Amino acid sequence: MLTDDDWNENARMENEIQRETNTEIIGPFGSPDNGFKIKNLRLDSGLINFDISAGTIYLGGLRLEMDKLESYRLQKDWLQQPALTDGTPVFNEKERYDLVYLEAWQQAVSAIEDGSLFEVALGGPDTTTRVRNMRRVQIASGIGFSSCAEAWKKLVTDWKDANLAE
Repeated sequence: MLTDDDWNENARMENEIQRETNTEIIGPFGSPDNGFKIKNLRLDSGLINFDISAGTIYLGGLRLEMDKLESYRLQKDWLQQPALTDGTPVFNEKERYDLVYLEAWQQAVSAIEDGSLFEVALGGPDTTTRVRNMRRVQIASGIGFSSCAEAWKKLVTDWKDANLAE
């Protein structure tokens, strides 16, 4: 006898095979249409802001999509942004380098978080959940390196020093 859990486990295995296949074919990241490209850097009311291009990107085998242009400050999947932590940069005689990076994860969501999942036929609460690919563009301020590889290495080191990474 098959149960819902059997179907869910099968879907998880299929999704992992697809993610691994995407990584082997595309690599750690890639975009067919310049999706998630950063442009139009500006200060809005003293806060760093920029536009994130619509399109598709594969990150770690996960397919991330954005239907329309979004600004950093108004990202669809980021409702609780820190308001002032990356505000007006302090400029001095030295150059300043920030790292802008894309973070992705899979998260269980229900009809509460995503109204498109609400099953009208049930006429009431829908207790099922689905796994959705989530994404967020982040800024690591004052990273100190102009090379992306060096900046990323510094950020990972900072995370490890703060016990935020393995």
